[in-house]
Amino acid sequence: MALIKTMPATIMKIPLVRRVAAWAVLLESWYFDKRNNVETQATREEQIAGMADVSAGFWYLPTRPTTVHMLLKDLPMDSLSDYTFVDIGSGKGRVLLIAAQYGFRRVVGVEFRRELHERALLNVQRWRASNPRSTNIECLNMNARDYIFPNEKLVLYLFNPFGDEIMKDVLGHLD
Repeated sequence: MALIKTMPATIMKIPLVRRVAAWAVLLESWYFDKRNNVETQATREEQIAGMADVSAGFWYLPTRPTTVHMLLKDLPMDSLSDYTFVDIGSGKGRVLLIAAQYGFRRVVGVEFRRELHERALLNVQRWRASNPRSTNIECLNMNARDYIFPNEKLVLYLFNPFGDEIMKDVLGHLD
C-alpha cells in the first residue's frame, strides 16, 4: 500500500505503457529498499518540494539500481580495487551502497542537503550490519564546490545533481 502512495498524481495522466514503466521503476526501488533494510526512495513530499524549490540543486531523484549495476559492470578497468568511487550529489546513498559491492578501494559520497546526508548515514549503518565485508563508505555533508578530489585513481558518478555553474567549479577541481 505504501508503494501506491508514492505514485505521483501526474503519472495517472500519462498513457498506460508509460504508467506501467513508472510502476516498474517504483517497484524496483521499493524492492531494493526492502531487501537491504534501507530508505533510498524519494518520498512524495521530497518529489513535490524538489519540483517547487531547486535553489539548493535539483530535486532528489535516485538512480535505478539496475542502471547502477549496468554502469559498474561495464567499467573498462580490470581491478576496481585500485580506484576510489566518488558520487557527487549522493542523496540518500543508494549508488554508494551498490558501488560498495564492486570492490572499490573506497566509496565516497558528497551531499549538500543535510536531510539527505543524514538518511545516507543511517542507510550506510544499516547496510554495514548485513554487509560487513563490503567496501568502506564515507559520506560527506558539504557543498560539492568545496570538495577536493583525492589525488588517486577515481571513478566519478554524477546524476544531474546541479546546474552548469556549479558543475564548472566541481570539474575545475579535477585538474
